[in-house]
Amino acid sequence: MKILGVDYGSKLVGIASGDSVNKVSFPKCVIHNKGDDYVVEEILKICADEDYGCVVFGLPFDVDGGKGEQYNKVNRFIGLFEITVNDRGVGLCVDSVDEVFSSFEADVYLNDFKGKKMRKDIGDRDMMAAKVILDRYFTGLS
Repeated sequence: MKILGVDYGSKLVGIASGDSVNKVSFPKCVIHNKGDDYVVEEILKICADEDYGCVVFGLPFDVDGGKGEQYNKVNRFIGLFEITVNDRGVGLCVDSVDEVFSSFEADVYLNDFKGKKMRKDIGDRDMMAAKVILDRYFTGLS
């Protein structure tokens, strides 16, 4: 099954693609956050156009496992997404995984093995964080 990974942010939403059979993921695109309804529609469009069966969101727990302000924002968005999926009868599973430090892991991916910063385009970090989210999800499927 094709799975979409989502790193939700207030400005940019990173998207990664993967499949549950091979458990391989890669950065896909970034959505400019023009409001939650817009982001929901963009994600649903990608899922419909490219036959995704599941969307996995990263939930930003605090380092101590707590639920802070950003967790609440993302959780509200996931709720809106789930309501929209259910109201429209879209056959998508929706799941989430802890994304703590996913942006820092993304930075590691974006730097070469010598630690030298590579040129990065806008959204690269967000897409790579979405890839990390999918990788964590696939690890949980093992």
